[in-house]
Amino acid sequence: MYGQYSDTKGKNKVYHKRYNNCGILFMGNDRASLSERQILKQILDYLNKHPKVAFAYRQNTGCMSKKYTDKLGRTKTHYVRFSFPGASDIIGMLKDGSFLAIEVKGNEGVVSAKQLAFLDMVNKDKGLGILAYSLDDVMEKI
Repeated sequence: MYGQYSDTKGKNKVYHKRYNNCGILFMGNDRASLSERQILKQILDYLNKHPKVAFAYRQNTGCMSKKYTDKLGRTKTHYVRFSFPGASDIIGMLKDGSFLAIEVKGNEGVVSAKQLAFLDMVNKDKGLGILAYSLDDVMEKI
């Protein structure tokens, strides 16, 4: 089945409709047309309905700083780190107890050495580490 989707800018994109093994309607498309955020959402929707997945969630990574004044009137900066460098975008567990880590990249995304090392560690320790540029990449592995 083929259909057309018109995004908010009025540009038409051609999609083919199909149902995956969970009965979820998937609008397959050219991976260049989706942002990393859109791919991430598709993957999370898929994982949250997949019968082999116990749970999966978005792992926020990065850091932030906040300036404050201490009791002596000095301006200081407090840093907070979310997760650790190299942590995957999606963390979860399969129903067989295996750890699940998925690094999602858009068409122009670049994988860091720390991200690859994390995925390698997960796979070596009998987990499932996936580098995904589309929902299809995840569907092939689970």
